Amino acid sequence: MPRVKVLHLVEDLKLGGMEQVIASLALHLDKTHFDVSVFCVSRGGVIADDLIRQGVRVEILGITSHFDLARLIRLIVRLRIEKFDIIHTHGYFAGVVGRIAGLFAGTGVMIHHVHSTYYGYRRRHFLIERILGIFTKKIVCCSRAVADHVRYSEQIPAWKFAVVYNGIPEMKTDGITVDVLKKQFGIQTGETVIGTVANLVEHKGHTYLVQAARIVLDHYPSVKFLLVGDGPMRPALQAMAGNLRISPFIIFAGRRQDIPVMLNLMDIFVLPSSLREGLGISIIEAMAAGKPAIGTTLGGIPEVIEDNVTGLLVPPANHEALAGAILSLLGNRRKCAELGENGRRRYLEKFTEESMLRKIGTLYDSLLRR
Repeated sequence: MPRVKVLHLVEDLKLGGMEQVIASLALHLDKTHFDVSVFCVSRGGVIADDLIRQGVRVEILGITSHFDLARLIRLIVRLRIEKFDIIHTHGYFAGVVGRIAGLFAGTGVMIHHVHSTYYGYRRRHFLIERILGIFTKKIVCCSRAVADHVRYSEQIPAWKFAVVYNGIPEMKTDGITVDVLKKQFGIQTGETVIGTVANLVEHKGHTYLVQAARIVLDHYPSVKFLLVGDGPMRPALQAMAGNLRISPFIIFAGRRQDIPVMLNLMDIFVLPSSLREGLGISIIEAMAAGKPAIGTTLGGIPEVIEDNVTGLLVPPANHEALAGAILSLLGNRRKCAELGENGRRRYLEKFTEESMLRKIGTLYDSLLRR
C-alpha cells in the first residue's frame, strides 16, 4: 500500500514553537505510513537546516508576496505533478499561498494549523481566512482558546475545528554541563536563577519581567534572571535594565538550541506573555523538566497551567503581580517542588510528542477516508 503523501507549508523555519511542532511532525510521524515533505514558502532557517541534515525533504520556494504570480503558478504545477494527498499549512502567509495553490492543483485534503491568537489581523485578513475556510477540511488549533478566537473572529462553523495540543519529546541534556554554563554566564554557586525561553518580541512580555526583576532583587539580591532568546526588543530591554540599575543581574543568553540544559540552569521558569499566546510551548518544556512555572492568564496558557496546582497564573502586563508570584516561590521551596512535580505529571498526561503525533495521524487518516 503506497504511503500517504503529506506536504507541510510554512513561511520559514526559524527557531520558535510553531517551527518545533512542524519539525516533530516531519521527523516522527510514522514513516511506514506517511511520506512527509516540507516547503518553506519564503525562506529557510535554523530548523530547516536541521531537518535537511536529518534527511527530511525541505525546499525553499522564495515567495515573499501574495502577488508573486510566477512562483505561485510554479507551485500549483508542482502540486499537480506530485499529487500530495494532504496539504497542511501553518501560519497566515503560508496558509493563504498554500491553500490557493492547493485549490487550483485539485488537492483533496487541505488542513490549516493555527498556532496563536492573532489579534492584529485586519478585516481583509479575516475575510480571506473565512473564504479559504470553505475549502479547508479541518482547521487545527493548538488550544481551545485559539479555536474559540478563530471561530468568533472568522465565523467558521465549529465542526471544522480540531484542537490538538502541541507536544514535545522527553528533554535530553546531552552535551555541555550546567556547571560549564554557569561559569560562562557568571552565575555563582548558591544564586537562584529565574529564567524564560522566548523570542525577544513585544507580545512575549519581557518588559514586565525586567520590571518585576527590580522588585524581586530588592528582597532577594542573590537572584539572576536568564533570558534565552533574541529579537528586536533586545536593545530596549538592555536599556531598561540599565535604567533600573539591574544590568548585572539580567543575562541575555541569545538564541540557543540546547534548551534542556538551559532549563536545568533555572530554578523557576516564567513566561510573561502580555498580548497573545497560543499555548506556550516553552512552558511545556519547563514542566517536562520538572520546573515550577509562572505564566499569564492569556490565550492557551491556562490550559497548560492549572493555577496553584501545576504552576502559578498572573494577569498579563502586570509586573507587580508577576513579582509577587516570583517572590512567593522564592520564599517557599516546598511549593516549588510540588508545582514542579505536578507540572511534570501534567506534561506526561497531555503534552507529549507521542500524543500529538497520534492525534495528527488519526486526523489525517479520518479525513482521507471521508
